[in-house]
Amino acid sequence: MPSQLKRPTFPEGFPADGIKAFADELQDYFNDDDPLYEVLVNGPHEWQQIYTLGLEPVRDGGALQENVRGDLWRVLAGTPSAAVAAEVGPPEKGSGPWEAMSVSTGMGINSALLAVKEIDGLAASELGADTDKYELRVLRIPGLSIEALWLAYGTDMSLDRLVAYRPVLGFSPLAIYRINAFLLELQALAAKRLAFKNVVDGDYEE
Repeated sequence: MPSQLKRPTFPEGFPADGIKAFADELQDYFNDDDPLYEVLVNGPHEWQQIYTLGLEPVRDGGALQENVRGDLWRVLAGTPSAAVAAEVGPPEKGSGPWEAMSVSTGMGINSALLAVKEIDGLAASELGADTDKYELRVLRIPGLSIEALWLAYGTDMSLDRLVAYRPVLGFSPLAIYRINAFLLELQALAAKRLAFKNVVDGDYEE
């Protein structure tokens, strides 16, 4: 059997029942008798840890590991043509139960599930015997509306890879790219977005 990517370990305090622990909360996101509710709650599931990156470190070429936040978790369920996802996170004040943050469907979630189902094979063809040394994560850059699978080697970010779900600039979906090259292509766009935001917010020099 080909090597598989490592999956992240749930943090301390994560609900032992997984997404079923949020079943009552999740009902509020669905119409009565929506079959996707049962799909989401009962699975099978693909869990992902989401790391969020702001625009400033993208623009400045800052170290990724030092600038990401990894406190969100997403569960995917369904099929690549009819997928559903929910995101959960720890309590904002540091104590208490975890909370359901959102539920999503649509083409973006379908693409995310398809990518997850194919990523072990893609990684094995690219990384070979080293595949199981990489951890599968999700990198999200909200300011650029970009999300990609992140194959994290560990301490040496130069070995990390990214796989986008959909076309991003000149990058093709479901193709594996070096993370440094990927982020370098985003620097100019991040700078433009930040400059526009500063003008809109009135934070600029005469």
